[in-house]
Amino acid sequence: MRLTDVTIRALPLAPTGSKKYWDDRTPGFGIRCTAKSKSFIVMFGKTRQLQTLGRYPDISLREARQEAKRILALKPQKNRLETTRAAVRAYMEDAETRLRHNTLREYTRHLLKAPDKPLDAMTKKDIN
Repeated sequence: MRLTDVTIRALPLAPTGSKKYWDDRTPGFGIRCTAKSKSFIVMFGKTRQLQTLGRYPDISLREARQEAKRILALKPQKNRLETTRAAVRAYMEDAETRLRHNTLREYTRHLLKAPDKPLDAMTKKDIN
C-alpha cells in the first residue's frame, strides 16, 4: 500500500492487538495501528528489528519516511556498535539535566575506568 496522509487517516484502529501496514515506496517502513493510536515503524537488519519512529500525527509522514530512510541506510547493526567511552559520554550529556551532580560524578568515575572497546564485547569483569 502506498502510504499517504489520506490513506493513513482512513486506516482503521485495530480493535485488539495491532495491525501493520507497509509502504510500497520505502521497503521496511510502515505504520502500526493499535486500539488507541497510529505509529510509524521501521523494520531493519538481518534480525528484522522493529523500531517505532513516532505517533501520527505528532510526527508527519514526510519526517517519518526521512528518518526511516536514514535508519535503513546505516551500515548493518554489527558495524554500528559504539565503544564504551562514546556511549558513556553520550549518556552523560543526556543525563546532565536529569541527574544530580554527585550521581554524575560517580557514574563518570566508575564507567570511564572501563576499557574502551565495543559495547558487545564488554563483560561484567570489565566494569568491576
